[in-house]
Amino acid sequence: MIYVTGDTHGDFHRFSYENFSEQNNMTRDDFVLIAGDFGGIWTIEKPFPLIDEDKRQRELKKEKDTLKWFETLNPTFCFVLGNHENYNRYDSGEFPVVDFHGGKAQQLADNVFHLMSGYVFELCGKTVFTFDGAASLFIIHEVLDRGRYHSDAEFYEEYLRMTGEHRLFRVKDLEWWERETRPTEEEKSRGLSNLAEYGNKVDFILTHCLPQSIASYYSNGVYKPNEITEFLDVVNRQVQFGKWFCGHYHEDRIVLGKYHIVYQQIMRLSQR
Repeated sequence: MIYVTGDTHGDFHRFSYENFSEQNNMTRDDFVLIAGDFGGIWTIEKPFPLIDEDKRQRELKKEKDTLKWFETLNPTFCFVLGNHENYNRYDSGEFPVVDFHGGKAQQLADNVFHLMSGYVFELCGKTVFTFDGAASLFIIHEVLDRGRYHSDAEFYEEYLRMTGEHRLFRVKDLEWWERETRPTEEEKSRGLSNLAEYGNKVDFILTHCLPQSIASYYSNGVYKPNEITEFLDVVNRQVQFGKWFCGHYHEDRIVLGKYHIVYQQIMRLSQR
C-alpha cells in the first residue's frame, strides 16, 4: 500500500496508531509519502549566537527520540525536502546515502528515508519521481547572515535592531537555507536523465511545490517563479504522469484534475 500526506513540520501525531489505524495492516513493504516540510531534522548542527546551547542539545536529543519512535510504527516513511528543512544537515553527510527501490535515499532510521532529488523510485509496482525544494510563502525582504558580521555581539545587535523595527527577515542557516530554492545542476540533470530512462512516463510525481504554470494558475499570479518551480515546469511539459502530489500550500485540494495539494489528510494511492 502507498499513502501520501502533506507538511508535518516535525509534528507526527497523525501517524500514531490511534490516528492512523490503517497501519495495523501495513508492513515495511508499504509506504507513507510526505510531500515536503518533514521537519524532523531542523535543529542547527553547531552552536549559534541566537540559540541557547542547552536548548539546542535538548532539541537534538528530541529528534533522535522521534526517529526511534518512528521505528515502532509499521510502514516505511519517505519524504522529499520542502522549504522548512535544515538543508545543511542533509548536505553534511550525517545521514548515509543508500540504494532504495531503484533510486538513492538518505536513511534517517530503520524505516525513515529522504527520497533524494531526481530519482525514480519503484514502490509497490508504481513509479514515483521526486524533487526537493520550494520558496517560502511568507514575504521575506531580507536575510540576516551571521557571516557578514565581525562578532557575535555585532550580529546580535543587528538582530535586535531588525526585530525592533518589525522588519520581515529570516536568519540564514537558522530558519532559512539558500538551498531551499536552488537545486544543483547535478540534481536537475539527473532528474531529466532518469525520467528519460523511463520514457518520460511515471505514475506519480512527489514534490513540495507545484510547477510554475500550475502555481500561477492556482494563486492567480501571486506565487512568482524561482529555480525550483521553473525546473518543475520543464518536468510538467515533458513527462506523462498519473498524479502530481505536493504539500506547501497548507490545504487539501485538487487543481486541474491531477495536481493534488495535500496537507493534513492521509490519502491512499494504491493497495495490494
